[in-house]
Parts: sequence; C-alpha cells; structure tokens
Amino acid sequence: MSTTATQLSEVQAAISAVLKAQEYEFEGRRVKRADLGMLQQREQYLEEKLAREQRGNRGPRVTGVSIRHG
Repeated sequence: MSTTATQLSEVQAAISAVLKAQEYEFEGRRVKRADLGMLQQREQYLEEKLAREQRGNRGPRVTGVSIRHG
C-alpha cells in the first residue's frame, strides 16, 4: 500500500492531467480521465489525513475555543 504522501502526489498528478485535457485519443480510442470533482475530494481527504499523520494522530485540531474564568 502506498503512503499517504505518495497517494496525495498521485492524485495531484491526476488532477493536473484532467485540467490539461479531460478526454484524449489513444490508439484510435477515445479515453476519458477521472472525474475532477472526485479527485478534488480525494485530494482534500488525503491532505487532512497527512496533516493528522504529521501531528502524530493526537486527535482533532480545535480552534476558536475560549475559556472564561470567573
């Protein structure tokens, strides 16, 4: 199984390919690349997963929390 970073790199390469041409012809056949929206969802998932791995899976990151004393 590929690492998360490798998978992310592969998805980003696929996104780049889709942005250049959604369809192309190869050996007389029309070939359609993967769906851009699905690739972008996968990219976001992998970016979040990689961030968790880099934090050491210490749980969700919480921001915007205030604690009031008194």
